[in-house]
Amino acid sequence: MKRRRLLAVGGAALSGECLGRAALDVGGSESPETFGPDEVQRRMSLAGVDEVPKKYGVRIDVELLNGAVTAADTAHLRVTVTNEGEKRRFSAGEGMCNPFNRDEGKSETSGLWLHEPKDTKWIERKGDRWTRDRDQNERRAFANYACLPRTYEAGESLATEYLVWDDYQVGGYMDPGTYRFEVPIAIHPSGSKFGDPTAEFDWGFDLRVDDG
Repeated sequence: MKRRRLLAVGGAALSGECLGRAALDVGGSESPETFGPDEVQRRMSLAGVDEVPKKYGVRIDVELLNGAVTAADTAHLRVTVTNEGEKRRFSAGEGMCNPFNRDEGKSETSGLWLHEPKDTKWIERKGDRWTRDRDQNERRAFANYACLPRTYEAGESLATEYLVWDDYQVGGYMDPGTYRFEVPIAIHPSGSKFGDPTAEFDWGFDLRVDDG
């Protein structure tokens, strides 16, 4: 797998090596850790980002805006999709249809979840931790709606920001390890809203979690 090297804003230096999707076992029992109000709970860094083959004419970038998790702030990412070809429609949209919306925000190696900042104001936190104040066995629910491809003009970019939360259904708390996030991307002609895409590929990135 080919990965790009990136610079993280406020994060650690990045590694361009190809990492496994489940590099470490990040499950476990409920963590007994406690944190002070100003203590760094975890540090996150980008460990790898997929490079989209040039034949698709699409660039997808990830920027780590904040890598330190404290009681006041959690890790913060920006994902930017750029159309480097002619006017087309992509499955990567915005708002409720952004690349990591609904259950797509779950890391492949369970333990982390991506939320848009505007959505987190409705989430009740468990103390000073970035995890939902819910029973571990409580089921998730997602709104049932369809997402049409979004039209991108030639050269247009669309950025979506995400906050990194712990997955309340997984024991432990942001356990150190490498977490994979991946979504399917479909490309459609500019004039069609329905029908089969002209191209499809999977894209994702790896996020590394370390103790504070």
